[in-house]
Amino acid sequence: MEANKSEWVKQHSTGLLDAVRQANALFENVSTTQEAYLDSRLLTSAARLSVVKVNNMKLSGRSLDIGDFLRRVRRALNPANNVDDDETDVLDWTRLHSVAGVTGFAVPTIDFMYGPLAVEPKARKEAKRNVARINKDLSQLQKPQQLKESDIQKQENETSKSVQKIMKVLQKKGPINFFEFVINPGSFSQSVENIFYVSFLIRDGHVSIDIEDGQPVLCPVKPSDSEGDESGASKKQQKQHIVELSYDSWKDIIETYGISETVIPTRAKSDEQAAGPAGKDKWYG
Repeated sequence: MEANKSEWVKQHSTGLLDAVRQANALFENVSTTQEAYLDSRLLTSAARLSVVKVNNMKLSGRSLDIGDFLRRVRRALNPANNVDDDETDVLDWTRLHSVAGVTGFAVPTIDFMYGPLAVEPKARKEAKRNVARINKDLSQLQKPQQLKESDIQKQENETSKSVQKIMKVLQKKGPINFFEFVINPGSFSQSVENIFYVSFLIRDGHVSIDIEDGQPVLCPVKPSDSEGDESGASKKQQKQHIVELSYDSWKDIIETYGISETVIPTRAKSDEQAAGPAGKDKWYG
């Protein structure tokens, strides 16, 4: 269309009309969005060329005057009034419909209108918060507690002490089955703590785990072996394992290995824990 626009804007050329008719015929087979987009571009170009062609139109040897054309339309819609500039006359639009209606499609009517045409925006009211003022009695307020150095008790590192005690027990027992050593048949929580403490001994290289007949055996490591050359053959390869112990598996281990007594002595509650609420005024750091 762009290549033929100079020819199609001529007065006696029918190329523009033929192109629109061909586009209307092809539009019935449009099935994709891209094809509908191309059809809309064609109609936009056709409308632009139609405006150019109308502006070039000549009637009786002269170009079309839009103002004169509108005055003629006004006289046609109101034959009784011959004054062209009278803005108060009532025009009979049915006359225009009888002429123009047969050349174009009917304009779709509007069934619903969403509100009035002139809408004044309402001023937004700011909500005021009614906050009730609370009068506090200063005599009822409590000041933060002033701590002194004597109020803070230094808590000893129980973990290090427990690890050292377990190491002494293992050195006396010698190589022993892992589960028979750490399981306390009278306390599930202390069994978990025993595994936790033994893990420190294994990490630091004081204890090793050997597998004999598919069973894990704890063996104390001699100081000469643990302090050997890291690059030597005496240095065993370290591996990490995760031990999971649930309450049901704890009971199964006790039944399977026939554990009736604990190898690691049961630890008593610390004085701080036994004191309970009585020591609530003390702080531990």
